[in-house]
Amino acid sequence: MGAGFDFLGFHHRLVRVTGRRNGKKSVTFLARWPADRAMRHARDRARELTHRSRLLLPVEVIVAKVNRFLRGWAAYFRYGNSAIAFEKIIHHAWTRVALIIAKRHKRSREYGWSVLAYQSPDHLG
Repeated sequence: MGAGFDFLGFHHRLVRVTGRRNGKKSVTFLARWPADRAMRHARDRARELTHRSRLLLPVEVIVAKVNRFLRGWAAYFRYGNSAIAFEKIIHHAWTRVALIIAKRHKRSREYGWSVLAYQSPDHLG
């Protein structure tokens, strides 16, 4: 119904769902999800926590810091319609952790993904 607005890290937009069948009424509600700026900040923070300068740290320490950040970020943005944004941020964080693992072992990115997916029963965290 409009472009919406950003407030407190959320993008708010008024959404109208029309009635489909059986004479149901249309419903209008305020949908909210993390704003683009908040998503960019989360990606930047994940990139900072998994930077190459941290390759000498144990992977468990890096994963613990990334998990701590993601836990706090998800706790704040859990309200609203944030599932798609969560999937994007989690995928970005997994990619960064896979890159760290691959660089530590001087192997390909696929090796990092295989460690995350198959060799770690709890996804390293």
